[in-house]
Amino acid sequence: MECATVVADLTLSAETPSLATVLELDKKVQEFPMIMIGPLASMETAAATVSLSMRRFSMLQAKNARKIVVSLSEVSSQLNVYQLIVLLYIHRSLFAQAIIDNPENPLKSAYSQSFLAMYRAATNILRALQEVYTHWPKSCSRYWVMSTFAFSASVSVFHCIQGLR
Repeated sequence: MECATVVADLTLSAETPSLATVLELDKKVQEFPMIMIGPLASMETAAATVSLSMRRFSMLQAKNARKIVVSLSEVSSQLNVYQLIVLLYIHRSLFAQAIIDNPENPLKSAYSQSFLAMYRAATNILRALQEVYTHWPKSCSRYWVMSTFAFSASVSVFHCIQGLR
C-alpha cells in the first residue's frame, strides 16, 4: 500500500506524470524493501522443486541489474522482478514521449532517463525469465504471469532497439 497505490494513482491517471514525479516514484520503488521467499540458493540443486522455483522467480533478483536511473540514487543494484515490472509501468509514458520527441535518437530527448530505465528494466526482466525457463520450461509455459511479463518487456526492448537505429 505504501508504494503500489501511489504508483497506480499516478500512472493510471488521464494525465502523464511529470519527469520529476516519475523519477521520484522510481526512487521510491527501488528503495522499497522486498521480502524474499526462502534462500536464493542455486536452482540447479536437486532439492529445488517447481513450486519453490516459481516462488523464487516471483522474488528473483536480477543478477546483472544496474541502477535503473543512472545518476539519481545510491540504491542497491539488485532489483526484484516485481520492482522491475513496476518500473516499466512508471516509465512507459515518458519512454514513449522520448521516442516521439526524438525518433532518431531518444537518448537526446529530455526524457532519456525514462528511456534508459525502461530498457534496463525490460532486459533484466527477460534475463530473469530466461534463467527460470531454463530450469523449468514446461512449468513456466503454464504460468501465464511470466508470459505477460515477457511480452511487456519484449515490446519495450523492441521499441528501444528501433529507437536507437
